[in-house]
Amino acid sequence: MLRYSRAAEEKVKSKVAVVRCPAYEREMVTEAVGRCFALIGGLSSVVRKGDRVLIKPNLLAPKMPEQAITTHPEVVAAVAEEVKKAGGKPMIGDSPGASGRDLKDVWAATGMQEVSERTGVPLVNIEAGGCYKKSRGSQIYHISRLAMDVDIIINLPKLKTHSLVLFTGAVKNMYGLIPGFCKRETHLIHPKPGPFSEALVDIYSLIVPQLTLMDAVEGMDGNGPSAGRKRDVGLLLAGNDAVAVDAIAGLAVGISPREISTCQLAARRGLGVCSPEEIQVLGEDPEKLGIEKFVRPKSHPSKLIPTPLVHLVRRFIYTRPRIIPEICTNCNTCVKSCPTGALTAASPHPRLRAQKCISCLCCHELCPESAIELKWSLLARLIP
Repeated sequence: MLRYSRAAEEKVKSKVAVVRCPAYEREMVTEAVGRCFALIGGLSSVVRKGDRVLIKPNLLAPKMPEQAITTHPEVVAAVAEEVKKAGGKPMIGDSPGASGRDLKDVWAATGMQEVSERTGVPLVNIEAGGCYKKSRGSQIYHISRLAMDVDIIINLPKLKTHSLVLFTGAVKNMYGLIPGFCKRETHLIHPKPGPFSEALVDIYSLIVPQLTLMDAVEGMDGNGPSAGRKRDVGLLLAGNDAVAVDAIAGLAVGISPREISTCQLAARRGLGVCSPEEIQVLGEDPEKLGIEKFVRPKSHPSKLIPTPLVHLVRRFIYTRPRIIPEICTNCNTCVKSCPTGALTAASPHPRLRAQKCISCLCCHELCPESAIELKWSLLARLIP
């Protein structure tokens, strides 16, 4: 049975390792991953001999590693080898976002198939074994039975902005342990940024990873998590407290932990630490690395708006998807992924019924061709 993370049980000063890793060269990544683990006490402090270890990357969609949308295969491979050295029994698994997708296509495109063949670590379909129904308050969540039955989860998020909740990192990466078809239901019930962030923290609280290592060698800013701008960051970050990892990663790219709703909500529930003063940073000082600040999604209120006013203007800052006919291949991934049925199959491309759109941006996030752009409200266009 999954062992609970100490950071979620006690309010302690969390440690986060920040290590330079300028590129995805195999030797460079292997060395940086090893240093990350060493700085926070070594992998043997988490993984015991014989432990079944789920390595959980971000495999959002069948995207190539060079697109900086998914966790890079060299990072996954390096962590898998470290788990083997510690005596653990690693497996690699995630539930991609797109409904009706072929998991083998995701593994092939993201480089996970090659990692599995090279390391001998199996790829697992975390949806195949069914789900546990778990509750938080009045909400019910379906979480992968396989994920909850392993001994250890090592969380491997990708550093990216997110058009709905601003930041997608370690806490949000655990959303991938909800089977694909259930993600649609979560978006339908919680379409707005605030409630959706609450749901993300609910899910995180139900399945807290024992260790997080964030792939920030290359990240994404702007209209992430799949249609933004690739950014060279050159870092790996690691810690036992995923909330603290998100906080420090945000600082490194100019996003205050106060802006990251999942960090704030998780900290209030005692699930981790998000105040930089309560986090011990080991290795590099993220605020002294000179990394150019990330551009925020256009759909997110500017930090120039006073915090007390953000909730008042939020409803006037919205986006609607718009299909780009010249790019759309009419694959209908957006139709299958839309939780409200706002998109319907048609020719030469799907049609959007705006009155049913809840602006969850699933279609924009999961389109394999990046053929969906975002149309901004008037106030969103006026914000710098």
